[in-house]
Amino acid sequence: MNRSFALLRALSITAPLAARLTASAPSEPVPNTNLLPNPDLEGRATGVLPAHWAPLTIGPKAQFTIDRRVRHSGQQSVRCALETDDA
Repeated sequence: MNRSFALLRALSITAPLAARLTASAPSEPVPNTNLLPNPDLEGRATGVLPAHWAPLTIGPKAQFTIDRRVRHSGQQSVRCALETDDA
C-alpha cells in the first residue's frame, strides 16, 4: 500500500468522526467553575478534616488529620496515615 493511499484511507476514517465531535460541541463556552466546595482545604475545620471533606477509605484503614506544619501554598494540608499490622 503506498503512502498516499494510506493517508487517504486514514482521512476517510477520521474525518467523519471529527465532524461528529465538532457538531456536538456546545456553541457557547462552558464556564470554568470549580465543582468542589473548599478545593484548597483552607475552610474552617469540622472535626479532623477541613469543611466539606470526608474520609473515604478503600483498602487498609487510614487516619486523616489536618496538618499545619506540612503545606504547600496555603495554611494547611491533609495528612493520610495508613494503619498497618506489625504483628
